[in-house]
Amino acid sequence: MAILSNAKSYRQIASFIKTYYKILNAEFSLGWRNPQAYTTVRNIIQGIDQQEIDTRTFLPLH
Repeated sequence: MAILSNAKSYRQIASFIKTYYKILNAEFSLGWRNPQAYTTVRNIIQGIDQQEIDTRTFLPLH
C-alpha cells in the first residue's frame, strides 16, 4: 500500500506505516507495539520469498 501511495524508499515506506499504524495494525493484526524503523522494514522486505508471493497472488493462466 505504501508503494501504491508513491513511497519510493524504505524511509518513505516506514513513514507510511507510522502515519497509518493504527489502521494497519487493526486490519492486519501486525502485533507490533510500535511502528517499525526503516531498517526493520528493509530487512522484512528483503526477506520476502518472491516465488511464494507469486504463487499466492497470481492466478494460473490456464
